[in-house]
Amino acid sequence: MKARLEIEMEQLALGRLYFKAVDFEQAISRLETSLEESKKVGQWRTYSDSLAILLRIYADRMEFGKVKFLCDRLFELSCENPILKTAKVMYTLGICHSYQGQICEARECFAKSLYLAGEELDSVGDSLHAEYGLASCLTMEKNWTEALSKLNGLKARKELSRYPDLEMSVGLLENVCHRELGDLMQALSIVQEVKLKASAQQNLYMVINALYHTGMIFKKQKDFERALATFYLLKDLISERDLKHCFQQVNEQIEATFMEKSSRTLIKIKEGRRTTLEVPNKGEIRIGQKWILLELLKIFGLSKGEVLLKEDIARKLWNEDYNPLVHDNKIYVTIKRLRQLLEEDERNPVVILHAPGGYRFSSGAELVVETVM
Repeated sequence: MKARLEIEMEQLALGRLYFKAVDFEQAISRLETSLEESKKVGQWRTYSDSLAILLRIYADRMEFGKVKFLCDRLFELSCENPILKTAKVMYTLGICHSYQGQICEARECFAKSLYLAGEELDSVGDSLHAEYGLASCLTMEKNWTEALSKLNGLKARKELSRYPDLEMSVGLLENVCHRELGDLMQALSIVQEVKLKASAQQNLYMVINALYHTGMIFKKQKDFERALATFYLLKDLISERDLKHCFQQVNEQIEATFMEKSSRTLIKIKEGRRTTLEVPNKGEIRIGQKWILLELLKIFGLSKGEVLLKEDIARKLWNEDYNPLVHDNKIYVTIKRLRQLLEEDERNPVVILHAPGGYRFSSGAELVVETVM
């Protein structure tokens, strides 16, 4: 008995490590051994942990027949053996339903898991996972605001930091909610934090997921060059066999990004007796005395998407050497005023983008200067 307990725990630990390293062949071998041994000795928590990872692997590989087989096996076991009605097993059953698109059934299982976790000793982790499951159901229904509220409640629980993988999953789901609600800067901040944590923990699986979401944010910002660079980096990182679903998504996003890039945002400065600025979805705007804004826009238009550091802006716009005490606020205010002219949503700029040490003109925008009589 003791030897078998050691085997199933050791195989689960190895399977988890191989999963994080995206070495799925090795992970599957270890996790299947863990399933067999934990079933023999009745270690249903280990069984559930192993099964949850296997489900994720087969879903990533788009081997949905194997997903269904594993789900059916757990359904049968839980019906035959009432002792399996634990918070952990109910959470795994919820995962089974969610992978098969059965959102109502998944929600019921996650709610049952949360209830059972309240009755079991040392079940903080189970309750956190159950709440995450309920939030994931809300995102599947595109109920972004309610999902975000639930995720914020999860993040407020200090115990979450004891479960780094779950904490990163919460962050990625939170990023999706912010992205879909249009708060792109907040989404980018969250996903970059997840990527740093995943890198520090050598969790390649989470790094890949964070990179994909980063590319999606860049694409929504119409920062097409960085979106494409991120998606091509992903293609170099992922295995088509192991991460088939992700591989297909990346190819689709590359194609969609190229299509969007070809329809650029055209901004026109019409210089003449009455100089105007023509901006998509805003029409022609009279400039009046806003010459400093026009000059800054021209500087961005000539930059060809390269980062303009604050030093560059101070020198080119005011012909002065950069002094943070003098120029930081001036630059911030001038950029803000220019964005008010150009952007549909100042909170989520898609033309004048923030960059380390300065700003850059979006690769999806083009400036044309015309002289009119």
